[in-house]
Amino acid sequence: MSKVKLLLLNLPIPDFIKNFQRGNSQIYSFYIESIILNLNIDNIETVRLPRKIVETYNNNAIVKEIVNLKPDIVGFSSYLWNIDRNINISLKLKEFGIVTVTGGPEISIQNEYLIKNRYFDYYIENEGEYLLIDLINKIINKKHINNFISNNSNIDFNDFIFKYTQISDDYKTDRLFYLEIERGCPFKCNYCAYNKFRNKITSIDFEIFKNCITEVYKKNIEEIYLLAPTLNRDKKRFVRILEDIINLRKKTGKKIKLFGEIRAELINNDEDIKLMKNAGFTDIEFGLQTFNIKSYKKLNRTQINFNPIEFSKKLLDNGITPLIDFMIGLPHDSYSGIIEAIDLIDRNGLLEYSNFYHLHILANTELRSIFNKCHYVYGRKSPYLSYKVDTLDFSDIAKIYYYIENKKNYSFNMDFFDYNEDNFFVIKRDSDFSLLKNYPYYNFASFLMVDNFSDSSIVDFFRSFLNDNKEIFFKLFLYSKKEIDLNFLNALNDFFINNRNYYDLYREGLNYSGDRVFSKNMHILLSINIDKKVFDKYNDKFLVDFILSPEDLNSKSFDIGLADRYYNEYGVYTYLFKDDNTGIEGEYIRRLPFNFII
Repeated sequence: MSKVKLLLLNLPIPDFIKNFQRGNSQIYSFYIESIILNLNIDNIETVRLPRKIVETYNNNAIVKEIVNLKPDIVGFSSYLWNIDRNINISLKLKEFGIVTVTGGPEISIQNEYLIKNRYFDYYIENEGEYLLIDLINKIINKKHINNFISNNSNIDFNDFIFKYTQISDDYKTDRLFYLEIERGCPFKCNYCAYNKFRNKITSIDFEIFKNCITEVYKKNIEEIYLLAPTLNRDKKRFVRILEDIINLRKKTGKKIKLFGEIRAELINNDEDIKLMKNAGFTDIEFGLQTFNIKSYKKLNRTQINFNPIEFSKKLLDNGITPLIDFMIGLPHDSYSGIIEAIDLIDRNGLLEYSNFYHLHILANTELRSIFNKCHYVYGRKSPYLSYKVDTLDFSDIAKIYYYIENKKNYSFNMDFFDYNEDNFFVIKRDSDFSLLKNYPYYNFASFLMVDNFSDSSIVDFFRSFLNDNKEIFFKLFLYSKKEIDLNFLNALNDFFINNRNYYDLYREGLNYSGDRVFSKNMHILLSINIDKKVFDKYNDKFLVDFILSPEDLNSKSFDIGLADRYYNEYGVYTYLFKDDNTGIEGEYIRRLPFNFII
């Protein structure tokens, strides 16, 4: 092997509101290419999948696309949200003789299950830009290589960051450009693994920054994400960077937005907020995590020496949206204390700007050591959720999310009903099942005419289909003119429950209804004229909606008022077919993307 073809892959956080996952940059791939160009390396060729494929295709379709490109090595950026998908894809690629390597925050010797199972050929722990290139050269020269490689040195991204701004075209997908300006953080928060291996902070050189930001401003972009663990950890540097951007905005006349993460307590005067506004910040994220001082100390954040509510309102007054992060599941936090904090935020009009994250107990963190020492309970595989501490257990956590969603109208259970004719399949004969198997995207739905099949054939198909495609987001509408057998529905529902993906695990604390998952669910479609006892029988266990067929619409007993009443009482939607022209409208009405089928 004299030259290798390298493909690097960063799969996105699940997101289904937009056609594309805004901001899922393939930044690492462009970093490697930048280094290769700067060092005139001629034995490595980099290739990439189009962003649309990376962000919308399911695992099997991505494997097919990768194999078609014939890479020698595929590298994966592994995070909480994509490690399971990476494992699945890697194992399939290895069957084709493709070498797989992974790095990223998930790769740690403490995550022993990843290493011992050899899901990948090679693992790189910590910063891996140059280690990856060294690994490839060893593979080319057939040298012995350990399958687990750890980097204890700090990488200076100044060596390749300008070249990255020149060659990256990732922004063309969503007009968002990532620009790294700092690695390392002086703060030692117990929940964060960022500084486990770093012994110093690497900041972008000011002259290099000017060249980079000038290059980025030439591009057709809307927003820049300034990458740094804490943008304002050094106030003088932060002010100077803001002033450089303000001068460039004036010079070019471009009003490009900025986003980044800060320590709010380090913003100690109104002038700092005005500088951020003038530089283009429209959103700022900061982690408050908790109002509980005792819990705060467990995070190695010894004091809350600012008023977060007052600070957030000042941001809003300056046209900057605050994104306030809280953690649910911390030691010493209590159900009543968290509810009081949520009520306080709500009374001050800040609930819509708050994020409530179920706490992750990450490898290589002091918090994991505390959990182990105190015998607190947490998940041992990704996403490593906190389940029980001294003052909270899993039922308390679920009740907190129930309170936020049902008492505060802050919805976590997002409805992704945006299906069209391209991703909604009508299954009316055996051959139609191949439509689901061959569909390349990971978000789709089907309308199954139950009466056309035996119960066992439906169960057999979905047993195999869902087990082979755990990562997908799938909605199944079951339609029958007869009552559907409950034993059949229970058997089918088991496959939906047992094939959870990252999104389900991550939102596990929200799932106060244990008989369903968010990523895969089935809806029983009933006639609006059905007997109330029959409705209750299905609604007690399953998701139930109404469907208006021409037969229902022409019935003498048809009463559209029922749809409104059931929506308000049970949250039941009423579905119309595409060709319905009755003019029925209402909050409870939804329309299927196909015509009525006989």
